[in-house]
Amino acid sequence: MNAQVSKTTEEENLGGKPLEDLKEVLKEANSAGDSAVSFIIAQLKIVEGMLADIDDEERRGIVEQLKGLTARVHEAKSTFEARAERINSPYIPSPELELVVREAGILQRPLLLEGEPGTGKTSLAYWLSGVKNIPLIHKFLT
Repeated sequence: MNAQVSKTTEEENLGGKPLEDLKEVLKEANSAGDSAVSFIIAQLKIVEGMLADIDDEERRGIVEQLKGLTARVHEAKSTFEARAERINSPYIPSPELELVVREAGILQRPLLLEGEPGTGKTSLAYWLSGVKNIPLIHKFLT
């Protein structure tokens, strides 16, 4: 019974998908992202060569648009990789802590983490950010 409860809780935390399937999806998506970036860069080089016949002002505009597209793809890929890393975090919260986190979400209240160094505040924050897809805000109070 206990093993079934912990498995159900883990699947709920991961959006209903078992961890192994999620890791496989992340690997495939990362590979697809790499392929997309390579393709866009190759196409950018081809288009730059084709733009030799167009006047300088129009060419610059097209090249800047293509470079902006490449930058957005790189940004999306890095965002995806950061979220994948947070989802794969080995942090497993206690049932009591999960209850507090769930209640904070229901009440739409922020969760302030405080405690001695090494108690898992940052790990909890990364876990929450990855699994619940919520923004992570670092504030260091001294």
